[in-house]
Amino acid sequence: MKPQHLGEKWRYLPLTKDRTPLKGYTKTSHPEYWEGMTGTWDDLEGWVAGGKAAMGLLAYESGLVILDCDDKAVFETTGNTAKMVHYHGINDLKRVCAELGREVPPTYTVETKSGGYHLYYRQHPDWLLRSNGHREDWRVDVKASPRVFAVAPPSVGYRVVRDIPVARMPEWLARWLLRLRTNTNPVGGEGVRHLMNELRDMRDTGVDISVGGSYHAALIDNILGIVRGSQQQWNNRIYLAARQLFDVGYTAEEAEEMLMEPAAPWNERETYNLRRTVGSAWTGHLNKEYGDAHWTYRNEL
Repeated sequence: MKPQHLGEKWRYLPLTKDRTPLKGYTKTSHPEYWEGMTGTWDDLEGWVAGGKAAMGLLAYESGLVILDCDDKAVFETTGNTAKMVHYHGINDLKRVCAELGREVPPTYTVETKSGGYHLYYRQHPDWLLRSNGHREDWRVDVKASPRVFAVAPPSVGYRVVRDIPVARMPEWLARWLLRLRTNTNPVGGEGVRHLMNELRDMRDTGVDISVGGSYHAALIDNILGIVRGSQQQWNNRIYLAARQLFDVGYTAEEAEEMLMEPAAPWNERETYNLRRTVGSAWTGHLNKEYGDAHWTYRNEL
């Protein structure tokens, strides 16, 4: 059924059935595509008809902040046994709000295909947010920057579960999210924070951290240590380690080979997930370096 509280000026992005941007429609070759389009519910249903496509909602262009509370399933091992454990981003958000003496502000909410939630808020006029990703014990993606989208209904697997007016982002939560990197450790904890600070200090003082440099071997050992023996947030740690390997000059193929041993995927599915995670990290690296994301690695996945 048509939700009653859709924004008339929300801007949508037509996606493939795999919930990715249309092939070849990069931010430089098709800038008009990344401006999005407005449309009625019938227009949106027409695009996704029969499960042949999906629809994304552009956060910044729609005046929104979307809190993407993921549901992450990871294997945790104890001795010779392993079990699947789910970590819910919505619980991380509830915990932070409780620490601030507040409750999660009720607003228009979408349930996602993975079992997570998208919470829609209007930007606070004095505390404008931009996108931010996962941190240690914080499985919530803040989607708020230009050309950043969240998959939206009527895409298959996405449905509105709280059809109420979109609330304005409260100041107390906006201020906490603006200090997210200060309030939380990076994925991997305090040790990774120390490593990242050390890496920045090396660069600032002109130390050679490139392949073959005097600090290179020790740096690589530390980066691989982020992944070695990790059980929780396995994919996130692989992503972080891969990005750091790219920053010091390794290619995606080299990073995948280096990470395979410390990550120790326990079956073919997790090997596949590792390769996808490295590919995603490579795309993020290209986007940072060149201002445009391209699937140049493992596109066949």
